Amino acid sequence: MNPSWSPTGTRIIADVHTSGDSADVHTTEYVDVATGATTAVRGTPKGSKPSWQPLRKNSAGRVWGSDVYASNIASSRWTWNTYGGTKVPGLMDAKAAVLINRDDSAYSLTAPALAGKKHGPVLGTTKSGLTAAVKNELKRTLKPGSNVYLIGGTSILTSTVSSQVTSLGFTPKRLSGTDHYAISVAVAKFWWTAPSTAALAYTNSWRGGVSAGAAMNVFGPVLWTAKDSLSSEVKSYLLHEWASTNSVFAFGGTGSVAKAALDTAGAAISASASQFVYHPYYDGVVTTASQQSTYAARTNGGQPATVARTGPTGADPHLDSLKTVRHQ
Repeated sequence: MNPSWSPTGTRIIADVHTSGDSADVHTTEYVDVATGATTAVRGTPKGSKPSWQPLRKNSAGRVWGSDVYASNIASSRWTWNTYGGTKVPGLMDAKAAVLINRDDSAYSLTAPALAGKKHGPVLGTTKSGLTAAVKNELKRTLKPGSNVYLIGGTSILTSTVSSQVTSLGFTPKRLSGTDHYAISVAVAKFWWTAPSTAALAYTNSWRGGVSAGAAMNVFGPVLWTAKDSLSSEVKSYLLHEWASTNSVFAFGGTGSVAKAALDTAGAAISASASQFVYHPYYDGVVTTASQQSTYAARTNGGQPATVARTGPTGADPHLDSLKTVRHQ
């Protein structure tokens, strides 16, 4: 039982039983594939599900600074090379940077995906200006003239921040809007061209935003929403991108994103309100029992009654009976 190949492919280790009754003798043994010879492993507890561990030096580490703000700088230094300096194996060359208000979690959550796309660090600074540590880190990591993206309007990061970025020799690019919803749309428009998937997260819960951002990663934008309804900016964005977008997912229960808001989003990306299907992913799995809703019914794409999502959403869109209509 529980066989496991050795890294060299020359041995198999497994739980071995002599019988299925009370007289069973349980041992852990490995088999030499070439000769068939078996060798018992001493001192191994029963039911251990044995596996091979190469004899190598692994590591456990910590990346930190004197406080949470210094830890932000430490994470950048741990990831990005010094521009013009000696290349450190394993570190990358930054091409841009993203600035956030370090005291505003909602706006900050839109930054990591953008930074990943633009290939650079996320640095937290104060609303009123760049901290000395952030100034030094920008100068350390970036080539002069590089883009530095500011997340939020001047009420989030003041014009002083932009001026200071310029004075350091970089090019500030602000992604702004009237509120959290508009900012998430601005980032989505800036980053995504014809996304196949979009996510909704409740603007008053940073935890939902973290979950959505981690799950979506590079698959599509995360859009902030109120609990009960979509903002005009988010709805307009989905309507604009509806030709390419075939899936929209709310992260969190109905206490975070209500059914009405998800209904509106589903209709926005579809030819009509009857042209989308609700798929609940409670615990990440679709179950037949939970597929009761007022959404248009479908047979789950011919899949089994219970299936787990195994790949990026939108990777295998169903284009059967495709119809083209004018959507406004």
